Amino acid sequence: MSRIAYASPYVPAEWIVAHGLEPYRIQPEGAAPRGPVPPSAGICPYMRSFVNQSATEPHVAGIILTTVCDQMRRGYEFITDRGLPSFCFNVPATWRSESAVQLYVSELERLSRFLVSLGGRQPDTNAIRD
Repeated sequence: MSRIAYASPYVPAEWIVAHGLEPYRIQPEGAAPRGPVPPSAGICPYMRSFVNQSATEPHVAGIILTTVCDQMRRGYEFITDRGLPSFCFNVPATWRSESAVQLYVSELERLSRFLVSLGGRQPDTNAIRD
């Protein structure tokens, strides 16, 4: 089963599972491993560790980041610059409007296409509701 690395709790792990893939939440601790992001890259230590660890894990088929902070957006740039399969999930800043809900739903649909492109399967929406 292919692993999908992510760091943010805003990434729905259940959605990854529904596509037949394995969610792999990386929560780095300690020094960053060697990888595509050098120490002088202008990125926070947490995101540097996440990017370097996820980019060097042998069984990671894709990496998901979110738009919740500038550092995650920067990490996404480092990952895509290296040609690694990656996805930047747009998280609404507020949840109290219909447009925010619509944005989240459209992002789930976009994420679904990304997961299918990595070998996942279209989820059975009836099974998800149960």
